[in-house]
Amino acid sequence: MSASDRDDVSKVNITNTWIKLGNFAMKLSGLQKEVLSLYRKCLREARKKPKDVQENFRSYTRIEFKKNFTLDKKDFAAIEYLLRKGHRQLEIYSSPGIKNIMC
Repeated sequence: MSASDRDDVSKVNITNTWIKLGNFAMKLSGLQKEVLSLYRKCLREARKKPKDVQENFRSYTRIEFKKNFTLDKKDFAAIEYLLRKGHRQLEIYSSPGIKNIMC
C-alpha cells in the first residue's frame, strides 16, 4: 500500500452504509456504495499486477474517479452510466494480458 493510499484510508472510514470524515458522518446512498465498491475493486485489481506497474494502475484509477468528483449526486443517469463504463474498464484491465496502463 503506497503512502497516498494510506492517506486516503486514514481520511475516510467506511463501515457498512456510513462514511465518517473526521467528526462528520453521513449515510451513503445505494449509488454511493456502488461507486466506493467499484473504486475498491479497481485498487484490489491493481495489486494483482506486476509490482513495478501497480502505481500506474492506482494513479489511473484515482484520475478517472476524480474526473467525475463534482458530478451532481442527483444525476442518476450519468452516475449509472459511469458505473457501467467503470465495470467494463475494470473487466478489460483485469485481463492477465494487460501488463501496464498509461495515465
